[in-house]
Amino acid sequence: MLAETVQEWTAEWVEQGREEGREEGRGQGIEQGRAEERALLCRQAARKFDAAAAQRLAAAIEKVADPDRLAQVGDWIIECGTAADLFGRLSDWSA
Repeated sequence: MLAETVQEWTAEWVEQGREEGREEGRGQGIEQGRAEERALLCRQAARKFDAAAAQRLAAAIEKVADPDRLAQVGDWIIECGTAADLFGRLSDWSA
């Protein structure tokens, strides 16, 4: 009886540990994907505008986690004719 109970507890703990590991892995994967998306946006800004614009953009979006907001920045890079226009939109966005 006691041995069976210990085995059940052990199995529950193992499963709980696996689930916690899966959740942590998903969270890390999501953050890595967002970091890669931010890096891509900065590369696009550097190609369209210049390296200074890319550095400024990196600082402006480093804490942005919302994928819709990051996508909006990508749209703006395409739509804006100048870096000043892009940062004007960013300043309106964060206000």
